[in-house]
Amino acid sequence: PSHDNTAIQNDTRELMSESAKLEETLRNIKNAIYVYTFPTYYRAGVDGDFDIRWMKIGLTTNNVWQRILDQNRQTSMPEDPIVIRVYHKEGIDLQETVRKIQETLRRVKHEQSSAKNTKAGKEWFATTEDSIDAIAELLGLNIVKFEV
Repeated sequence: PSHDNTAIQNDTRELMSESAKLEETLRNIKNAIYVYTFPTYYRAGVDGDFDIRWMKIGLTTNNVWQRILDQNRQTSMPEDPIVIRVYHKEGIDLQETVRKIQETLRRVKHEQSSAKNTKAGKEWFATTEDSIDAIAELLGLNIVKFEV
């Protein structure tokens, strides 16, 4: 990651462009588990490891992208979110499935946000896309991916 402002602006445009493509795919997906982050988190990584990023893992029974936008309008974040993954499968118990994903990440020592007094805080993990994908594959979920 570069600290050059032009490079950062170009990276952000590319991230937003890829997210927009995924958002279009998501407009018709309901009953899904979503993973999103912010451009700054995506670029920075955690503790110098650029594969590990803070990502929010949640669920919705409504339109995935609308759920993400609604959450971020409530929290007044300074950046628009970027959707990283959506996991779905007809007939799954969303609450149980997201619980399994999050519990697995905790058990293998992926850091969870310490803001445990809020629901949103509990859904943030320092992890990798591959880690979440591996769990989703074991659970037999369909995966819609963000590609940069």
